Amino acid sequence: PADKAELIKVLTEHFPEEKAAIEKYFDLLYGFFEQVISAFFLRDPEVSKEKYPLYFDYAYKPTAEVLDEYFTNPLLKLALSPYWSYMGIPTHSLAFVDYAALMYSYIEWKPFHIKGGSQALSNALVNTIIDNGGEIRFNCKAEEIVVEAGQVKGVRTSLGDYIPTNYVVSNVSSIITYTELIDTEKVPEEQFEILKGSTIGVSAITMFIGLDCRAEELGIKETTNFFYTSDNPDEQDRTIRIIGSENDPFLLTCYNVSDSEASPQGTTQIAIVSLAYAEPWLEVPPAEYAATKFKCAEQILTRIEKEYPNFRSHIEEIEVATPITHMRFLGTPGGAFYGFDQYPKDSNMFIPPKSSIRGLYAAGAWAGSGGFQPTLTSGGQAARAILRDMKKRGVK
Repeated sequence: PADKAELIKVLTEHFPEEKAAIEKYFDLLYGFFEQVISAFFLRDPEVSKEKYPLYFDYAYKPTAEVLDEYFTNPLLKLALSPYWSYMGIPTHSLAFVDYAALMYSYIEWKPFHIKGGSQALSNALVNTIIDNGGEIRFNCKAEEIVVEAGQVKGVRTSLGDYIPTNYVVSNVSSIITYTELIDTEKVPEEQFEILKGSTIGVSAITMFIGLDCRAEELGIKETTNFFYTSDNPDEQDRTIRIIGSENDPFLLTCYNVSDSEASPQGTTQIAIVSLAYAEPWLEVPPAEYAATKFKCAEQILTRIEKEYPNFRSHIEEIEVATPITHMRFLGTPGGAFYGFDQYPKDSNMFIPPKSSIRGLYAAGAWAGSGGFQPTLTSGGQAARAILRDMKKRGVK
């Protein structure tokens, strides 16, 4: 339940022997994240260990270590940890500050889905840009960001246009920004040093499924459902680095539970996300790719049917994608959709997103934290930074 008291109640019912630990743990979670809000969201100018002891003690501890500190039952720790998949880093490496942000947000600010799906948001953004005098060019790639004397000067497009500008927001991979879109001789060496210290993040096997029945007929009662075969974070990490979906953690989302109009009456729309790194997929011979892809899909469907019998017999439409597919459609290294691996050392706390090239701003998962909300937030931050700079320069 997305409610603190109810969540504690449900966990205590399932794990009565850890009742005291559960209550103590949520006191820590709330106390810790309220310090994060005061120190960083509200921009306290006097942040210190004395003033914010929980933050300094726990912020960059691995989440698994904090869970081990409070609990002994591995299933309880698993029940509290599946949201790591929203960051792409298992709990043995996920900083507690990132995990706490996910949990606190879920409980206090509630989970929401956009009615009409993410396309509805894209449509709203398009309309807003056009209504405010902006122009959007579809099927048109940015081929080059022109830089002179350390300052952005313009953009060349795949249609042969040159657009003069002092400001560019790039939401593609920072690797592509600095090695393909900008002449490498114009990129400060420090930028390449930053890139050297990061690793390409996780991609996924994704499945989009249309069913010819209502969700409740199959026993699907929740919008978000996590599937695990192991409660060990090390094993979870290992399985997403090899090909095969027999043991991979995956997420089954059914929007119809939250929105009865998510698909036509009497049908159900299902989305599957099974995290997977691209490296082993890049080694698959082209002649074996399709068979390998569908074998993984079959393994996922077999696991779904153990929970929701006869699921397979109701499939009308199905699309299966791999990290290779995401490389093609996203245009990102490794098909990564969270950007670089979300290790604390690569966060904005240690590497500011501001480019050393004047007028160049970054947005999206490659500029900070990955995930739906953080990438939207980064776009707003980039826009506000540009407006501040324009005001400082007296540009209208």
